[in-house]
Amino acid sequence: MPIYEYRCPKCEKVFEKLSLSWRSTLPPACPHCGSPETSRIQSRLGLVQGESPAASGSACAKPSSGFS
Repeated sequence: MPIYEYRCPKCEKVFEKLSLSWRSTLPPACPHCGSPETSRIQSRLGLVQGESPAASGSACAKPSSGFS
C-alpha cells in the first residue's frame, strides 16, 4: 500500500495519506482545514539499504563439522 503526499492550496499544508489502492482517483480532504481541493505532489524516495553478510565479515559462518 503506497503512501502519497498531498498539498492543500488553501492552508498550504503538506500531509501524507496511506492509500488502499494505487488506483485511487479522488484526493483526500485536507486534515488541517478540511478543504477538498488537495493535490498529490512528487514525493522523495526513501530507500533502506542493509549491509550484505559477506561484506561485514561477521555474519553467519559455515558450521564446522567438528573434525579438523
